[in-house]
Amino acid sequence: MKQFLKFVLASVVGFVLTIILSFIVFIGLITAMASSFGEKETVIKDNSVLELNLGLDVADRTIEDPFMALL
Repeated sequence: MKQFLKFVLASVVGFVLTIILSFIVFIGLITAMASSFGEKETVIKDNSVLELNLGLDVADRTIEDPFMALL
């Protein structure tokens, strides 16, 4: 009986932690989506100059397979 209660309590604690973490991730996703809608349009004035720092790597195309970036 003692083992049974230990396993039930562990399952309940795991379930509660999963619900709490899922809620936090859900709130984070909603916040990220809401903040992306509030972006202002960038206005470029006449006679503006684009400054490039060529000391850094410049990627001319993206990676076709996004999972390859993990490797």
